Amino acid sequence: MNIKEHIMKITLDLFSKNGYNATSMQEIADQSGIAKGSLYKLFVSKEDLFIEIFDMCHQELFNKAEDFNRYDILSPNEKFIHIVEFQIQYFIENEFVMMDFSERELPIQRSEKFEAVRNRNRIQKMNWHKDMLIAAYGTEIERYLWDLIVIFRGFLRQYLYYIIYEKRSLSTQKVSIFIVERLNAIVHDLLHSKADPLLNNSILHAPDDLSTKPENNEQFIRETLNGISLSIKGLQTSESNRHELNETLSLLSNEIWSNEPRDFLIRALMGHLERNSEIVGYIKQLKLLLA
Repeated sequence: MNIKEHIMKITLDLFSKNGYNATSMQEIADQSGIAKGSLYKLFVSKEDLFIEIFDMCHQELFNKAEDFNRYDILSPNEKFIHIVEFQIQYFIENEFVMMDFSERELPIQRSEKFEAVRNRNRIQKMNWHKDMLIAAYGTEIERYLWDLIVIFRGFLRQYLYYIIYEKRSLSTQKVSIFIVERLNAIVHDLLHSKADPLLNNSILHAPDDLSTKPENNEQFIRETLNGISLSIKGLQTSESNRHELNETLSLLSNEIWSNEPRDFLIRALMGHLERNSEIVGYIKQLKLLLA
């Protein structure tokens, strides 16, 4: 863990215990064991620190979710239950940044930079849920995919609300099994009844969604490339391998921003980078943005 990650982990703990407003940069510096001036060299403000923590938690979620692809001995239904339980537990452990911000008022919510990062992660999360549902039920559900995503996320959000905010003592395993079994019944009914779907992938972009604006898409790409750069710095690897990864990232960045970007080269460079598990989440995000 590098110094920035160390500070972000400590700050998240302070935010969770004391709240955003009651936590000062001086307290963060003291708890991190560094001078306040050194803290400001790494994070220009408490707002920027929160935004990086928010992004870090989401990327950690996506990276850890990749591990479930290795559970080959499990059936698709069993794997689905496990990954739903993992998400519930992760949201509980990191509820300060992972849960719906409508439950509390934070100054950060008025930040355009935060809103842009939140929208980017929201889209990535919805695409992750899309892949999750297809892995569980197969391509035959594609007609109903976006309706199922909304239903699944509604189930998840409501049970998390009861667990986190109402402090209901619910087993995360039982909740996960219950959610998946209800989805199984809904999928079976939809395929049997051949009902008309209500939603399509337009739900990814609300009319006022910042992510639909070209200038913000460019901003997201730059932030994602920066995230890859920071991940490379924190890798436990040899200096020669770190140098090779940085060279690859430099070539990728130059190709993306060139006047005539070559898709085959971009794909090859991303393929080389995503061999590192710590970078996979950023590469998936980058592919969505470039698409």
